[in-house]
Amino acid sequence: MVTNENYLHLRQIAKQAGFARRGTAFFRVYGNNVLQVLHYSKKTRPFFREVVLIGLFSLYADLKPQWLTASGCIPLYNCRYLFAPRWELEQRYRESQTVTLDLMEDVLSFHYHADDMVNCVLPFLDRINSQEKLLEGIDYLEYVQKIHKPESPEAAIRWTDMNKFASFLYLRQYENAEKILLTLLNLVYSHLHMQLDIDQDLSEFDPISEDLRQKALMLRERDPRVIDAYLEENLKANQKNTLFCMRKEKRSRGTLGQTNY
Repeated sequence: MVTNENYLHLRQIAKQAGFARRGTAFFRVYGNNVLQVLHYSKKTRPFFREVVLIGLFSLYADLKPQWLTASGCIPLYNCRYLFAPRWELEQRYRESQTVTLDLMEDVLSFHYHADDMVNCVLPFLDRINSQEKLLEGIDYLEYVQKIHKPESPEAAIRWTDMNKFASFLYLRQYENAEKILLTLLNLVYSHLHMQLDIDQDLSEFDPISEDLRQKALMLRERDPRVIDAYLEENLKANQKNTLFCMRKEKRSRGTLGQTNY
């Protein structure tokens, strides 16, 4: 069990902010069906290091039950880069001291300050209260985590991130949703040495890739009723699985567009 002072402080402020704890992970359903995740970890070699990772997910997406556990959650973004972009921190360290590349990640993550969670991280998360803000938040986290400064925030957008797919569908941004699918499917077909053709069955190769293809077929039709049924099915399943991290007084089995609190 983790008992150091920083972690205990994180537990306290996460609870006050409405997060439910599972092991060293904290979960909160916020605003219009946005799932927020914080995950704490530490190691002592080659020196002491503490990291808090952030994850942002939509309840309209295909979320796996194991992602709602401490061992299975998949937050991707180091909260440290909310204070200063990674490329900026790397430059500072390279100018001030000799750091080998294999230790750079440890140096950048060194010293998690609990007060920063209150002053920066939680205010950032409190702004992520809709599907639009979820997309903006993911894009910003991608931007500040780049090793080299992108030419613009738009240049840092990752079009292989299925975490954004359902939000694009919910907002009727079908072209962006399709761009994510086709980018991923291009990688799949290229690996199989095949031309991109979403009418080509992939079930014999990989069920995950076939699932992407089925989503692409659904999106090609642009039928709002089919798309809404897909989002509604995901929402109901995810609301059931995230009851533990919804505020009790606001728990509901809402439909599309309905907020949890």
